[in-house]
Parts: sequence; structure tokens; C-alpha cells
Amino acid sequence: MRDRHQHFQRLIDAQKKRPWTFLISALLITLVAGTSASTLHIDASYEALLPNDAPELQVVRSVRDRTGGLRHLILAVQGSEQEPRRAFAERLASKLGALQDIRQVDFRFPVKFLEERGIWLIELDELRELTDATELAVRHTSKSGNTRALAALGSRIEDLFESQQSRIPFDEILESRDGRTTFLWVVPATNPGELREGQRLLDEIYRVIDQLEPERQGIQVRASGMLVLYREQHQLISQDLQRASLVALVLCALIVAGGIRWAPAPIVVCAALIPGVVWTFGLLRLWSDQINLVTGFLVPVLLGLGIDFSLHLVMRFRQEQRLRRLSVEEAVEQSMIHNLKPVSVSALTTAATFYCFALARFPGFREFGLIAGTGVLLTLVSSFVVLPPMLIIVGRRTPSPQPQSAKAPSSKPFRLRTVATLPVILLVFFAGYG
Repeated sequence: MRDRHQHFQRLIDAQKKRPWTFLISALLITLVAGTSASTLHIDASYEALLPNDAPELQVVRSVRDRTGGLRHLILAVQGSEQEPRRAFAERLASKLGALQDIRQVDFRFPVKFLEERGIWLIELDELRELTDATELAVRHTSKSGNTRALAALGSRIEDLFESQQSRIPFDEILESRDGRTTFLWVVPATNPGELREGQRLLDEIYRVIDQLEPERQGIQVRASGMLVLYREQHQLISQDLQRASLVALVLCALIVAGGIRWAPAPIVVCAALIPGVVWTFGLLRLWSDQINLVTGFLVPVLLGLGIDFSLHLVMRFRQEQRLRRLSVEEAVEQSMIHNLKPVSVSALTTAATFYCFALARFPGFREFGLIAGTGVLLTLVSSFVVLPPMLIIVGRRTPSPQPQSAKAPSSKPFRLRTVATLPVILLVFFAGYG
């Protein structure tokens, strides 16, 4: 065994001699990786899930670059007095319009322009009817020389023009029905999907608002729109991610506690699992500074997949102590040697399956596969690097389990095996049919 696993045996011997050195080194690496991973942010936009050369994405970006798209921001200026409120809104519009990242700020709309050209807003049916009436009046005048038809047509056009003026859906200044709120329509030049740009722009807008001191004038300013929505969406997704990760970690600890009758087991298993997950996202930070919506929920997945490696090591460690009455160091060595091959094969097959996703053109799947495959391998490494020193340190300070003799597994009656197996077979056929 030493000849076949010479390098691995050196690792085991080093861990038995200097367990604290391995733990402290792993802790430092985890802190560095965690600091790097903390700068990652989630891009919650669906654009991050599509290829950059996707025709749909190209069209959306082209329209947005020319028109501003749906990136508008609505600022609601609230105050009881109309004139001070409007004066404040006009100063705010002027200040915001001077910002580099603002495409335009609409405070006064060209209502007069539309009123003067209200005939442009008539319905299509009315336009056809007016066209027919005009052709009829022209033919009647050309034949009879009587201009009464044209005069009647002109009067009708004037009436129609006046009616169209009343159809303009907004006033020169947008205000609420109760007359206490004035609205500003702000179109930024940044992409709301870029969270950092949107956050920076929002901070700059709020800074301009604070400079105008609205509270001293009895005015309140509230914001809504895509930029605010993306920020709130990011906050909610981050909270969901933290909550899901915490629940997954607690469930893993409970399952370990129930499966292994050893008090330190949940602590050592989770303590060996977490560094591998942190290393994964710390390594990801070297490649990119953001993750998409699909990849954001990868932490619970890695916790569920990576816990198997540490679980096998701990169970074998306790088995070696209980059945073979080995010392702590010998039990750790035997558990590592006998679990290296099966656990490594399991990790490699799982990682290879995830790496197949890297061939996908869909960035959401591709990024998920790359990170998940790498995470599985790193949790394997953390299990063999962090867990053995912890078992040695904790095992020396806890009583060894009561020795038991190994018992041959008793054969179950045929009827019991049938009752246990038949429902599973039926479920497999039902699932295959479905």
C-alpha cells in the first residue's frame, strides 16, 4: 500500500505529525478565498443567461441603445404646495440632466406641440371617413363650382381638431390626481442589469437630491423604476441564497448527527465541507466578478454533493475504532487509505457529468457546470486535507467508542425482501412510463 500510495502516505504522515499546521493553513486559505468571493455579485437579468451573440439579445441591446428601453426611473416629488414643489422638481431635473450617466430627464412634456398637431392623433376609422368626405367634397365642388361642401368639410375638420386636443392623455407636467405629487421621468444611459453601475447611479441621484435639501422645504422624493427594481431583486435573491445555504447546512448537520452517533461528527464534517465551497467561489472570482441567476443557488447543491466525502471518512474512522480497536492516528490512516479510491472515483464521475454542461451554448448551464464540477473536486480535496487533522485533534480529546465484534449480516426473509423491493420496481416502471 505504501508503494502504491507513496505520496498519499506522506500526506497522511504529515497530518498525523502536524495536524494544527494543516488546519491553520486551510483556515488562512479559506479566509483569503472568502474575502475574494465576497466581491462577487449576482447578475439577476435574463440577459446573463443568453449567449452574447444571440439575435434576440442583439436586437434588445440595439433598441435600448437608441431609445433607452425600459431603463427609466420615476422620481415622485411630494409636497402640499404646488409652486414650491414644481420649482424643486425643475431644479432637480436640471441637476440630473447634467449627469454623465443620464440620457434625459423629462419634466415638461411638449403638450403644446401635440395640441397644435392633434389631427395626427385621430383614430384610423375616423381618418378613412375624413378622407372619403374630402374626396367627395372635392368632386362635388369641381363639378358644381359650389364651395359649400368644402366649407362644411373645413368646419368638420375644425371640430375634429378641437376634439382631438382634449384626447391628449397627459398635461405639460405629470402630477398625481390629488395634486400632491409631481413626477420626473429619468432615462439613464446605463444598463439596469449591471448592478454595480445601477447602484452607483442611484447613489449619485440620491446625492443630488440630498444636495437640494428637500426636507427643509417640506418635500419628499421617492424613486421607482427598473434601477430600483433590480437593486431590490438582487437583495431578495441574496437573502434567498443565504437562507437556502443555511438551511442546507443545518439539514446536513442534522443528517450527520442522526446517522453517526458521535457528538463532534456534525461539526467536523461541516467544517471540512465549507472550505471546499469557499475555495470554489474564491477561484471563480479570479475568472469573473459576477454569477448568473442559475449559478447563484449552487452553494446548497455543493453542500449536498460534497458532504458524502467527509461522511464516508468519518464513518470509516469510527468503524475502525469500534471494530478493530485502532488508535486515533491509525483509524484516520486506514479510513483515508481505504476511502481514497472509491471516493475519488465518485467525485470524478460527478464532476465529469457537470463538466459536460460546459459544452452547452446556454451560458446559464455552461457556468453552472463549470462551477459545480470544480466545486465537487475542491470539496473532495478539502475532505482529505481538512478532515483528517480535525479527526486527530478531536479524537484525542474524546473517548473512543466501545469495541464491538464484527457481525455477519443476517439474511432477511424472502417475503420481507419482496415487500421492500416490489414498490421500488413499480415506482421505476411508473416513472419510466410517465
